[in-house]
Amino acid sequence: MEWYTLRIVFLFSRSVHSELDSIAIKQSHISKALKARGVDVVWVNIEGRKITTSFENISVSRIETRFKGLLGTLLEIGKFLRYCVSTRVDCVYWDDWSFWRARTHARVALQLCLKILRIKHVQDERDPLVDWSLAELSMKTGSSKDLKFLRNESVSHRLADLILLPSAVYAERFVRRGVSRRRVFGTFRGIDRRLFNPEVNGSRVREKLNLSDRFVIGFIGHFNRFRLIEEVIIPLIETTKIRTPNAFFLIAGSGDLEERLREVCGRYPQSALLIEYIPYQEVPEYLAACDITLSPLEISFELSLNATSLKIIESLMIGRPVVATRNRASDVDFRGLKGVIWVGSDLKSFQDAIVKIAANPSYYSGLAREQAMEMERFSTDSTIPIIVDKVIEVCGG
Repeated sequence: MEWYTLRIVFLFSRSVHSELDSIAIKQSHISKALKARGVDVVWVNIEGRKITTSFENISVSRIETRFKGLLGTLLEIGKFLRYCVSTRVDCVYWDDWSFWRARTHARVALQLCLKILRIKHVQDERDPLVDWSLAELSMKTGSSKDLKFLRNESVSHRLADLILLPSAVYAERFVRRGVSRRRVFGTFRGIDRRLFNPEVNGSRVREKLNLSDRFVIGFIGHFNRFRLIEEVIIPLIETTKIRTPNAFFLIAGSGDLEERLREVCGRYPQSALLIEYIPYQEVPEYLAACDITLSPLEISFELSLNATSLKIIESLMIGRPVVATRNRASDVDFRGLKGVIWVGSDLKSFQDAIVKIAANPSYYSGLAREQAMEMERFSTDSTIPIIVDKVIEVCGG
């Protein structure tokens, strides 16, 4: 009797430069774990862009056409389906950010074809598109664009064999929206403890930036509107030194409000520094250079109300306390964490929390260091096997 090997394709339409690329890091962990279980894993870029994998035994293929527009899309879908049939693909996995994120009509068309061919499909919605667009204010509730995306999303959810979501509460939210419970699975994606751990030392960064005697407040991430850049981060930069004279804000990332942050940091060079880009493998060192980190959220949006923040866990794994907005996920997925001061979405609650920690930094850093030793459930060593179990169950069933 011939031994059958499960074959799963990870689909991309963006370039991937390394396994630590922000759009591919989760797929990298899952791919490695699947390979360790004997699954045949292939990464395919459907627009012919470059994929560079820095780990062994992952095959890479490219599908490309010289045509653009609708004809190009149809040809890409056709070539990919032929590839799936000829190589006996059992399941296609794509991340919501790394494959045709704004081309929802094309994704639905591909899903329909996969369904006809009886090829399973896993859709990883780490930031669900409609919710993200509404939180970013790039789309208005009830607009024609919103309604079109909602229709496509509804069909897509019914066609997917498995929808991965960033938290347990987000999965429950999808069920309440009408998605079958058997199709959704919500869990924290995990942080690599080989990168983020209490042994990481931030002294080199503090020395380089001349921050040896400063109380460093960090904000590292995307400068999105729902991150309260205008409402919390900028006012903190402008006012915190009044109550905490040695405070210094270390800001790093990118996003729509980058220029606004650059202008404010430029006006307060003794109190704030904006760094445009930090390679992911260097983020732990910069977090370790901070005395506390911030994670504000505007929780009137579904995205920020139900999602989990990676930076909260990354900071705690290194042993740095966090001031963060409480949301549904904090009460379920992040319940019981020490070293976090949960606050509201208002400026005053963040101001008061910073003053509180600055007045007794050793106490709060001690809580965070204690929590850092108890973070196994949030590590990729714990979370990825759970996700892989679910993927194999769906794709091999």
